Amino acid sequence: MTMACFDTCTSPQRRRRSPADHGVDVRSRAGIRRSRLRSSLDAARANLESPLGKKQLNRAIQNAKYLRKRLDEIPNITQLKPDFGYYTDITKIFIKMEGLSGKRLESILEIDYKIEVESASDIGVLLLSNIGNKRSDFEYLANCLEEISKKMEVTLDKLWW
Repeated sequence: MTMACFDTCTSPQRRRRSPADHGVDVRSRAGIRRSRLRSSLDAARANLESPLGKKQLNRAIQNAKYLRKRLDEIPNITQLKPDFGYYTDITKIFIKMEGLSGKRLESILEIDYKIEVESASDIGVLLLSNIGNKRSDFEYLANCLEEISKKMEVTLDKLWW
């Protein structure tokens, strides 16, 4: 009679299997996270280099240009532009509104209009255009900023008089 021993036997002295038994490269958790991050960045870069990715990136740039143009038409809003002597990423738009801190503008956009900004400071807010945004997102944002600006004009006029 022949006895076979399987790795999944139910003997009391069950052998613990290590990750190396499964063909897994044994690394620290931080090393695995770095590896996943590099893989994710490689995949994102490959996507942006593809024809579809180039089209998506071009759309993000066009949306940012559209928003910048609309912001120029809104009173009480100033945006950081390359012609101020700064080199800027076209998809990153830093704005400030007269009479409001950046933190206050962020909270108004978030609470009243359900818009989340990338970051806010005491001076202004940073908005980003990315491949996941549609033109309608920027139309809505510009309309909301226009509405806030009009409300601020009324408020500032009342304070002045």
